[in-house]
Formats: sequence, structure tokens, C-alpha cells
Amino acid sequence: MESTAPPTARAPSHTETIVLSGRDDVVSLLASPRTWLFGTRPIRLGSRFGTRSHRRKTERRLRFWQSMCGCQLAALAFLYVLGAHAWSMWESGNWSLAGLATAFGIAFAAAIVIKLAGMLVARIALAIDLSLLRPNANQPNLPESASL
Repeated sequence: MESTAPPTARAPSHTETIVLSGRDDVVSLLASPRTWLFGTRPIRLGSRFGTRSHRRKTERRLRFWQSMCGCQLAALAFLYVLGAHAWSMWESGNWSLAGLATAFGIAFAAAIVIKLAGMLVARIALAIDLSLLRPNANQPNLPESASL
């Protein structure tokens, strides 16, 4: 796996690009979960991974999985759980500050769990997407300017 940054002893920054030029690079990336599980470095595909158009579409899909954080799902879960508790308090007539605080706490905990689950599902989808990448072994790995 090569990076577009010059080789140094420092750790890569969040803006350096991961360039995958062949199957070995994909395997190497998948073997280091810290890079793809928690990383936000953009992934670029070498010319062996198809036409430029196909590579760009694949790179956009990989960026989507990398950037998914679960916030929308968490917000919906929070509103749903809080609304369900408020509705049940309304129906039963048991409105209290302690009841509202409990409902808020339960809704907040549900939102955190859903956010983490959303992130986990996105990272699993990213790993599956990466593992399905198949470079064309017959096509040489050309520089970006010479690729299709």
C-alpha cells in the first residue's frame, strides 16, 4: 500500500491518500483494521481496478462508507424513543419531571447505541466492499495520467 506523501518516520495525517495499486494492497489494508475501521484517509484505486469512470464510482462508494457516522439514525432513534415515552405518559396521565428525565435518559442511551451500530454496519460494509475489489491482472499498473 503506497501513500502519495513522501516516506517519513511520522504517522500519516488524515488527509494523505491511501493508493491501492493491486490485490496485495487491498489485503494489506484489510489486515490493518485500524486504518479502515477508524481512519478517514481517502482511498484511491490504481489503474488495474478498471476504467477511470469505474474507479471514481468505486472510490465515491468507499468514501460514503468511510464517512457514515450514524448520526441521522441516532437522531431518529432519540426522537422516536422520547416520543414513545412522552405518548405513554400522556395516555396514562403520569406526567412528572422524573418521568421526563428518565425518558430523556433512555432516549439518549438508545441514540448512542444506534449511532455505534450504524458506524459498525458502515465499517463492515466498507470491509466487504474492499474485499470484493478485483484488479485486472492483465492490465499494467499505469500512472494516473496514462490510465483509461
